[in-house]
Amino acid sequence: MGAVAPSSKKLAEKMIYDIDFEKANCIIEYGPGTGAFTDELIKKKKSYTTLILLEYNKIFSKQLEERYNEYDNVLIINDSAENIDRHLKYIILTK
Repeated sequence: MGAVAPSSKKLAEKMIYDIDFEKANCIIEYGPGTGAFTDELIKKKKSYTTLILLEYNKIFSKQLEERYNEYDNVLIINDSAENIDRHLKYIILTK
């Protein structure tokens, strides 16, 4: 775990402030953990925007699946960030 305590909603809002949600076709969150920033990304993303949650930790990945699986255009991937190119190629080919 990279943090002593979960991030606050205020921090999450500040972290995603500069994202241009109108133009974003794809957003990748590396290491979403328990989803503190994910909640804010989902609230602000457009229906056409794909949100990829790339989580290496199997326990966190499972929790993310249980929490966000019902959302459209949200993909939860349990893998290392070093493999993102492979996943993006697959996603592009299957769209």
